[in-house]
Amino acid sequence: MSDAALKLRKAVHAALAADGSLVTLLGGPRIHDEAPRAATGPYVTFDRWQAQDVSASGKRMTKHEFELALWAGQTAATARNLAIA
Repeated sequence: MSDAALKLRKAVHAALAADGSLVTLLGGPRIHDEAPRAATGPYVTFDRWQAQDVSASGKRMTKHEFELALWAGQTAATARNLAIA
């Protein structure tokens, strides 16, 4: 993963961790780079991450696409509340 991608990932992680509603619904700052072993939900992980060079007109640019996965591990109501957040 490039330096820019790592910085972006840290910024997204910090923004999620700073979201009080999300942290409350998760039961704490349960945001992980990958699923922790033997973890019980709910928690959020970074899923697919892709970077593509889209440089143009002599300017170096990279397009980043990523997905977050929500692991509820609880009732459907908990999953629904987290999806709304």
